[in-house]
Amino acid sequence: MKRVIIVGGGASGIVCAIHSKTEENEVIVLERNSSPLKKVLITGNGKCNYLNEVYTKDCYHSMDMDIVEGILLEKNITEVKDFFT
Repeated sequence: MKRVIIVGGGASGIVCAIHSKTEENEVIVLERNSSPLKKVLITGNGKCNYLNEVYTKDCYHSMDMDIVEGILLEKNITEVKDFFT
């Protein structure tokens, strides 16, 4: 068995832990705050809103709008919603 250690229990660290956990891997998440995902809990005025209802490139400021448009594809939004569900 391999031991995977992830430093940081924020959103990215927890997603990494979920994807790293297998029957062959033990995953340990190290977090300096009192609990993991603490900052996620305060998003969206305490409602954990991680996605907006409106997804248009006008909501974002970037030098490369092609990348932004690629991320905002309906397929990607659906995958994110499915993952968190």
